[in-house]
Amino acid sequence: WRVLEAEPALARTTPPTDHQQAKAISEGGPGVVEVEDYSLERAFNTGWNVLRSNYGLLLGMTAVMVLMKLVGGCLESGLGALNPPPAPDPTGSTVGAISVGAGQRYTSWSGWASILFESMVFVPYLLGATLVVVRLLRGERVGFADSWAGFRSWGRVLLIQVCWTLGFLAFALVFVVPFAVPAYLLQSRAAPEESVSAVLVILGVGVALALPCWIYLYIRLNFAMLAVIDPRCRRPSMAGAFRISWQATRGLGTVCSLLVLLVLCGLILLAGALLCLLPLVFLSWPYVTAVSAAAYGYLIPKRTDLEVPEAASA
Repeated sequence: WRVLEAEPALARTTPPTDHQQAKAISEGGPGVVEVEDYSLERAFNTGWNVLRSNYGLLLGMTAVMVLMKLVGGCLESGLGALNPPPAPDPTGSTVGAISVGAGQRYTSWSGWASILFESMVFVPYLLGATLVVVRLLRGERVGFADSWAGFRSWGRVLLIQVCWTLGFLAFALVFVVPFAVPAYLLQSRAAPEESVSAVLVILGVGVALALPCWIYLYIRLNFAMLAVIDPRCRRPSMAGAFRISWQATRGLGTVCSLLVLLVLCGLILLAGALLCLLPLVFLSWPYVTAVSAAAYGYLIPKRTDLEVPEAASA
């Protein structure tokens, strides 16, 4: 704890600018994300400030999200117990067994029920809760009721998820299938002891080529999920939301910074999960939500062709 207290963002006595930012957030003053430019350090510091100033609000929204996750897990396990999936064939190919095992969630009623619940209930609330933090950082006065904003644009949230799914399928057809098909044919026709290493090499090359491309596209287009319900973005079309996200994340430096932010947020969530889940609920998850909202608020709309309000620019 003493090591953590030594960090500037976690210290009891923070620099005056941090206190000014926290006061502006809590009193609904000028939004800090609209008068400063994005940086990795600024996103984490601002996320900590808004968490500290609005801890009760963020904790309440996190509790709702945890409850939704528990309901989704119970739904999947309950339906799975009523209709258990068939056991994999021990004489089948290695690639086929891996494919069946990985795709069981998408071939069973319990898996689809969980996916639909997450898409129709959890994701809309997650986006609404993140937008609450973004609006706090912009100096707006919001409350717990505003965290349900995703359900007010429920159709648009579902549509943007469909667009993401179709984009992922197109990406898989371009990058994964050309490597998965030769690996499957090789596995089915050659002797097991001769084909395993070759299959692993083929799949390894495919993953090595596909993963960096997918990470890059994910970083560049991820903000579209939130842009579709952001009033500042003026309810863009699906293509317009992706364009806004693409504009806001342009530049190699921004992409690398967001990649580091994504990795660090994942490590924070992992650390909270390893500590018996209580820190995950009470600190890690709200903090990651605040940091993600800060990054979005710093980049949108200032780095797009959307108009920034004159009051914020001043």
